Amino acid sequence: MSSAGYIARRALEYLAMWLAATVLDFAVPRLAPLMPVREPSGELARAMGLGKPVYEQYFIFLWNAVHLDLGTSLWLYGTPVAYLVARALQYDVVLLAPAILISWTLGNRLGAYLAIEKRGTALDKVTVPVLYAMSGAPYFWWALLLVEIFSAELRILPPTGVIYSQLPSLTPSYIADFLRHLATPLAALVLAMTGAWALSMREIAVSELGSGYVAYEEALGFSGRIIRGHVRRNSRPPQLANLAVSLGLIASGNMVLEAVVGYPGVGLLLYNALSNYDYVLIQGVFFVVVSSILALNFAVDVAIALTDPRAGRPA
Repeated sequence: MSSAGYIARRALEYLAMWLAATVLDFAVPRLAPLMPVREPSGELARAMGLGKPVYEQYFIFLWNAVHLDLGTSLWLYGTPVAYLVARALQYDVVLLAPAILISWTLGNRLGAYLAIEKRGTALDKVTVPVLYAMSGAPYFWWALLLVEIFSAELRILPPTGVIYSQLPSLTPSYIADFLRHLATPLAALVLAMTGAWALSMREIAVSELGSGYVAYEEALGFSGRIIRGHVRRNSRPPQLANLAVSLGLIASGNMVLEAVVGYPGVGLLLYNALSNYDYVLIQGVFFVVVSSILALNFAVDVAIALTDPRAGRPA
């Protein structure tokens, strides 16, 4: 199959997944037992189109959603959901994007080094269990540990992940203070994610080392440097796909971690929406999260199809 045919097929698959997700997103608030809209004659019910046929309600919802009209929050009535999600998303981008990119870079380098250069050595045997421990501990556990060490004991970092006493600005003093508040949740995420990325890359690279092309290149007398370069290059596409998923999850935040450190991201917003039965806000967050994940995954599939000649070919 050509790259164009592969991309077209994947586009149809992602479109089908997105439509299925929007149907689920549309249905959940209307099937929820505590749906706050009971009568189809009220203003809010009319805005949601509850007095119309279900299929018409869905198309109205979908049309509004793709135009980023996600409704009005029931918990903070009068506040547009799109505004709440966009405001919270800014905080998550500042926190999660650097954490994901830093940990992805460190983890891939460490995992490839252990698999290609040090597999079976004492360093490999000692490091792998440490990486399992790093990735196995939840983010909020790392956050609590770092707060205890650097905030409660050493008193060099603030215990929360946001500055509540100052209005946001681009002044050097505010940026420096904001980075101090950001350090604890950022370090907690990097510690946990680096372990997971390193283990994933190590497993992929070990699998590549056992591939037929490696044995063929060794038989032809290729140098170890060239073979290692091929292994690293061929180990990268799966990690790029995983990176896209992780970046897409920025839109969902991290509910428990954000609650622990008081960080006003999408995760904390979703927690408040669930606590207050704000189905409109839940629906809006879900739409943004799903759309982001699918869009980034499709973008990575396109990039892989254009750069990897193996994409789309039968195994």
